Amino acid sequence: MKKISTKIAAFILIAIFICACNAVKRVPDAKQLLTKNQIVVNGKATKTENVLNQLYQKPNSTLLLGFRLRLNLYNLANLNPDSTYQAKFTNHPGKYERKSKWLSAKQVDRLGKSFWYHGIHDFLKKTGEPPVIIDTTKTKKSNFTAQLLLF
Repeated sequence: MKKISTKIAAFILIAIFICACNAVKRVPDAKQLLTKNQIVVNGKATKTENVLNQLYQKPNSTLLLGFRLRLNLYNLANLNPDSTYQAKFTNHPGKYERKSKWLSAKQVDRLGKSFWYHGIHDFLKKTGEPPVIIDTTKTKKSNFTAQLLLF
């Protein structure tokens, strides 16, 4: 019974963690995230492959139940890890001296380019996908292309 209750508690915590991810974290204030494309032909919604291939903007991929895993992975990444590493030492001046006593100054500088400070963020940016922001010019271009395709 104890094992089952810990598994249930772990599952609930993971579910809360996943649901707490903010998908619009990297979307600017005046912009909107593209969540769905809807194509209407003569008053009816269509999902033909020909028309869908002509779209210039496609929403972020979803995994299960509409959860955008790749978007959330991209949001987890620090876009500028170099400046974050340097800011750690400018905010706390004694930290660099303490680390350089433990390691050499060259090693402390190279630590900022290691996997734990820089590589993990590069991996998350490559694995994830940036948010697709609604662009009206691309929407009009897709609309014009779809009209040409239908006639």
